Amino acid sequence: MKKGQEILSLLVVAFSALHCAEQATLDPATGLLPLKNEPASLVIENLEWEEATSLSTEDKLRERSRAVGYLALPEVGARCTAFLVSPSVLMTSRACALEESMLKGAKVYFRREEGVPKGEWAEFSCQRLIGEDPLLNYALIECADQPGLTHGVLELAPGHLAPATNVYLLHQSCNYFYTPRCGPTKKMSPGVVVENQGSVIHDADALAGALGAPLLSMHHHQVVGLHLGGALDASETALGNRAVPAGAILDSLRRRYPDLALGPYSSVYGAPEANPDSLEPNEDESQGTVLEKGFLSTNLSVHRGDRDVFILEASADFAPQVEILFQHKLGDLDAVLYYREISDQPIRSAVSADDDEFINLKGLRYGTYYLVVYGYGDVVNNYSLRVR
Repeated sequence: MKKGQEILSLLVVAFSALHCAEQATLDPATGLLPLKNEPASLVIENLEWEEATSLSTEDKLRERSRAVGYLALPEVGARCTAFLVSPSVLMTSRACALEESMLKGAKVYFRREEGVPKGEWAEFSCQRLIGEDPLLNYALIECADQPGLTHGVLELAPGHLAPATNVYLLHQSCNYFYTPRCGPTKKMSPGVVVENQGSVIHDADALAGALGAPLLSMHHHQVVGLHLGGALDASETALGNRAVPAGAILDSLRRRYPDLALGPYSSVYGAPEANPDSLEPNEDESQGTVLEKGFLSTNLSVHRGDRDVFILEASADFAPQVEILFQHKLGDLDAVLYYREISDQPIRSAVSADDDEFINLKGLRYGTYYLVVYGYGDVVNNYSLRVR
């Protein structure tokens, strides 16, 4: 963790460097440039961030990262970071949505993360501007199909944030200076609050694609700031990165949008609270449920901290397809298949971002297989399982 007093050796991403790098910062998947806010975001000493997928699935930082998305703005050829504050409402920087015309064709992508294929990104249309605030620099955007039901929502922290508070920034970025034309994946940058006098000045690293990202407290994991960019003093000396205090935004939202239903934080907002099903306990190889041709069980469930294990004996007469049937909007379930023992290397997986998952054993060697059904993140959901 970097200390606030070490900020003297800032490496500023200068405006000229950003302009020169614009061709190199095109996102290869969407052809969009990061929308920049002046002054540019800063790297403090050296780049310190982690891929969201490198965080433990049990880590609260990882849980919170799921409500953060890549906001694509094709009408203006730009992209930002945004995050869910209610099941259907995104928050981002006002620079990303000055007016509704900027949102023509806009989409937010969740699960745009290191190692996740493009076909597994979760895509939602977000084209209605609810409102924006020119003083506090936030914008609210309405999305279709309530992505917060699947990806959760973040909670804004009230009150004042003290200096020296440990924080982290969740953002969609990549180091385009090191890897030209890199794809911006979800990152976690740790840092410390340097000062909080009107703006939150912190030393968590960011580049241009982080505009609109949430700054969260390491202690209570609530949003404490909305990231805008680098902070310079009157002599243009770099102070750190700057965020709008979440407490001020929260007061504004309650005053201007009293009917807006904000979080509390939820990793899966509004999903059913599933209880252990009739096949429990079945969380490991010794307790797994044996599947045979024609097997059908409804009202199965995955609850918090749970996984369901099933056993299949593949043979010349039995190479089935297993169907895991559920409503994705109530919680994303995934499945992986292991040979002989549950290890770190599944041989097949079903991890789509829509309803239902399918695992087929056709073409596999004969023997014992273990099928594991689990929730993405802290998902709670019910499902049916059928063997054909």
